[in-house]
Amino acid sequence: RAIKLWHWKNTYRPLPFFPLYALGDALHNPDCVTCHTKAAKFRCMDCMPRSPLRCPKCFINAHIENPLHRVEEWNGTFFEKRRLCDLGLRIQLGHGGRPCPCPTPGPSDFVVFHVNGVHQVEINFCDCSTSNTTAPHPCIQLLRMGWFPASSERPKTVFTFDLLRLFHQITLQGKTTLYDFYNAILHITDGLQLGKAIDRYSEFNHVFRLWRHLESLKHAGRGHDPSGAAGTSEGELVIECPACPHPGKNLPDDWEDVGPKDRFLYTFYFSFDANFKLKQKDRGIKDFDLGPGWGCFVENTRYEKHVALHVDEPEINSCGSDHNAVTRANMAIPGYIVNGVGLGLCSRHSLVRRNGVVDLPKGENMDFMALSALRGVQVPRIVVSYDVGCIWCKKLRERMVTYPDEMQLADDVEIEIGIPSWHVKGHGPHCQENYSLNYIPGVGRTCGEDVEITWSQTNALAPSTREMGPGARRETLNDHWNGWNLRKVIGFRPLFLKRFKDACVMRKKHRDAFETFSKTFKATTIALWTKMVEDWIKDRTKPSPYEEPKNTTTLQDVRLELTKEDAEDASNGIAAPHESSMTEFLTKGLELEEQQRSLRYDVAQNKSKLSAKQAADLQEKRNALSNRIQQWRPLQLAYTPAVAPLLLKEQSAVLLSSDTALVHEGKAEEVPLLLPSAVPPSIRSTMTTIAAKELRLRKAQAEEALEDVRRGRRMVTGLTQFKKLNICGAGNKPNTRMRTLYKRLQRRIQRAANRYCDARKAVQQLEPVGTWCDKFRKLEQCDIRGPGKQPDDPLLMPNGRHEQSWIWSVGRHGAKDDTEEEFDEIMRAEWAKMRARRDRWEEEYRLVLEEMRRTIAYLEWKAMWWRGQGWQRKDVDEVTRVGLRAYAERQAWMMELLAYSCAMKWIPTLSAEGVSLEWVDRYRSETFRGKLNTFDVGDAQIPTHDLEEVAGGDDEDISDPEGTENDGDEFDSYDFDD
Repeated sequence: RAIKLWHWKNTYRPLPFFPLYALGDALHNPDCVTCHTKAAKFRCMDCMPRSPLRCPKCFINAHIENPLHRVEEWNGTFFEKRRLCDLGLRIQLGHGGRPCPCPTPGPSDFVVFHVNGVHQVEINFCDCSTSNTTAPHPCIQLLRMGWFPASSERPKTVFTFDLLRLFHQITLQGKTTLYDFYNAILHITDGLQLGKAIDRYSEFNHVFRLWRHLESLKHAGRGHDPSGAAGTSEGELVIECPACPHPGKNLPDDWEDVGPKDRFLYTFYFSFDANFKLKQKDRGIKDFDLGPGWGCFVENTRYEKHVALHVDEPEINSCGSDHNAVTRANMAIPGYIVNGVGLGLCSRHSLVRRNGVVDLPKGENMDFMALSALRGVQVPRIVVSYDVGCIWCKKLRERMVTYPDEMQLADDVEIEIGIPSWHVKGHGPHCQENYSLNYIPGVGRTCGEDVEITWSQTNALAPSTREMGPGARRETLNDHWNGWNLRKVIGFRPLFLKRFKDACVMRKKHRDAFETFSKTFKATTIALWTKMVEDWIKDRTKPSPYEEPKNTTTLQDVRLELTKEDAEDASNGIAAPHESSMTEFLTKGLELEEQQRSLRYDVAQNKSKLSAKQAADLQEKRNALSNRIQQWRPLQLAYTPAVAPLLLKEQSAVLLSSDTALVHEGKAEEVPLLLPSAVPPSIRSTMTTIAAKELRLRKAQAEEALEDVRRGRRMVTGLTQFKKLNICGAGNKPNTRMRTLYKRLQRRIQRAANRYCDARKAVQQLEPVGTWCDKFRKLEQCDIRGPGKQPDDPLLMPNGRHEQSWIWSVGRHGAKDDTEEEFDEIMRAEWAKMRARRDRWEEEYRLVLEEMRRTIAYLEWKAMWWRGQGWQRKDVDEVTRVGLRAYAERQAWMMELLAYSCAMKWIPTLSAEGVSLEWVDRYRSETFRGKLNTFDVGDAQIPTHDLEEVAGGDDEDISDPEGTENDGDEFDSYDFDD
């Protein structure tokens, strides 16, 4: 691109530059091109670039049907702007531009806003009346002209349909505000603002709101219904998802009779979330909805009554993890009457549901939204994903009975609750095992995170919608979500094709990988694991097959025990020498030791000469660590006063001073902490109680560090397998990324190994001989390998005999007879996850095929529905009836066109994969082939990385608690499990 730009700059820039100033034929052909007189001075800026000159009369005759073109007059020196009305043009309404026998002049200051600027025109209304008919109302005459009047009584300002449509598309795509668009039109008209000021902003705002509402009614077919707009039902103006299951529209007649293995194909996948950016200020604006409850928002009056009864009920976090959604839901912001919105959509296709949005004054109040959005779902199974689904699902059925009957789900409807694939990483192990969509049968590769992409589109509206009145705000958001739905439907062609191709490849890869992995275990072991998975699927209270065995006692477990002992001592009257407990002293000491270890590792990794910034950062870390050690020293002297001589010897009594300027000047990572395990035995004998507590903490630390080493090695194994399955060739970007991740994991493993070695050394000092010797063996670098045989194994046997590292056989204090069983138990979770991946990809393959079929069937049904609508109205005149029928036929044709386009996009790939289905054969037949070849519809543009790639939902526990914190607005770009 840079070369192309450079070439244009040096070769072609001078060539088109001067024609920008050229006068065209104005200089050499001054005669009127129509009547050939010499009075030609006018040209049109919109008919064609540099249009030929015409005389006033010919110019007016040429623009009777184009009264909003811009005209310029040659004044002898340059072209100057003029108005068509100054040349004598009057626009006649009611007769298609032809003269009217009874014209009535309109206002002299009549203004028209059009896409090319603001025009002041002179118009005549038709006032032809007979004994049987009367002249149409002026507003009707203007609307038939394609001009929307700003008022219904004596209109003086109109906005063309073209202008309204243009702004509508621009705001849907770019979230441009009406204020900015309005001012852009004014700048086109008079960029220097030399003319008379025109202020029609409030009129434009009013007209666009009315026009947008009428357009939504028209697109939903309300004009064809005899009951008209008043008969609109709740949610009827929202575009429905063609790919979701709708009995009677896109499901086969026998769909309720399918076997258990096929029932998942008729599941409704629902996802919802709260957004706290789409707020609304309390500006005291009295406003109402033109279509209350007709769009994505629920009917507000009924919802406000519900909120009034439940506003004081705070969201209770019953999950083991902290969640911002719960915290922010319970916060009210002064000056705002709406704290955010809750939104529900179909989680596989991202279409916002009818009545699937509520305002959140305080608290999430998601029950009302979810139950409202699920009204009309007529399938027996619903999979719901919510970022705090583990909390929301508690007592759901009990809460449901407090709602009206029409909002309650039938008792025989199965409700499966999951947590979106990225959010589940922020939950504890229990939630990750029981609510992960990777392990729920019948969900395919649904990730549940599509609602987050919806927020990325609507958050740009927050600065403008928070200033609006309640009704205008809801209508604006309804319109944008409906526009979003339309774009998603149009994008089904490339989206489903991509998903199908991915499913074809991945289901085979994961099926082969699972079969290969299963062959490494005994048949009895596989049968036992299979039964465990099946039992868990039937009853989630059974042991989870995805839970990794926990044979370690964590540091926090021992800390809790010691804290309880400290509390018991205090209750027995044993006074502590310091306000902080002995356990807190030891815990802080271990934390300081870990910080020293981390800093030493960082220094070792940067042995080369540091830059000025790196050196400054390192010194800041050392200073901070030194301060923390200094603050800890008084606590140390309170519990281990015997170390005072050692501290005096080390620092010459400097640390006893409160002056931070006298802190030890050496490297903070090398400062001796002098915990009981690090002092001579003679001094340690005077602190037996605290030494015993440190021993317990050290054993737990060693056990936890060893488990971290094993955990890291399992992650490396999964990363290696992922690379084999998903990254082919020698592409720089993916391979570099894999190497970066591999090095990151290796660093984490090495840090855990260093922590284990230090803990083992401390245990050895505190208890030279003990039962721990068999469990906590000396860890050499060559021992850090496995599980199984890996290419990076430092002890690859040349004769093919593989010896497992001892780190995998110490689950129960080194019980050597159980080594194989323990190894199988460790690998059971990985086997179950591989089985789940195989099943999910098989389900995804079948789901995508079903979604393709449903989309085609729905569009065909919708075409039939529109043709039926064309004959509904019998209470209108013939002209209107023909117009209604023509519009219905056009809509039906568009539905068929979209269905044919989908078939053209999908059939070649389906045929190549050997897929033979009824609808595929039907569209491939001679009957449809001629129609298919007549259509050439381009594909909708979609993001190159869709949600499945950025939040694929890894079910491996590759997280980085030591890495940077993710605030929820970004997704990890790699799915190690897939």
